[in-house]
Amino acid sequence: MKDETYEELTHTIVNFTANEIISLTDEIDRIINTKCENESVISYIFDRILSIMFSPKEDLESLYYRLLNYTKEFNEKLSSDYEKIFVEHFSSIDK
Repeated sequence: MKDETYEELTHTIVNFTANEIISLTDEIDRIINTKCENESVISYIFDRILSIMFSPKEDLESLYYRLLNYTKEFNEKLSSDYEKIFVEHFSSIDK
């Protein structure tokens, strides 16, 4: 019984994470395509990426740096702040 519950929970987490990555990819595409420069929207997406716990680091880096590179085009301070946050976040996970 316990193993089945654990397996179901693991499956749910994996599906949720995969769906979240797909959703974030779509939202980042939309931000870039519409040339959105709203700092609150962009910060929200960065924070969502940072909140994902069960995903390969490479997937998260890809999303994060895609948005970061776009943000650098119009808001150097915001991109710099989130670059520092990202480095700190992943250096703490790697330990």
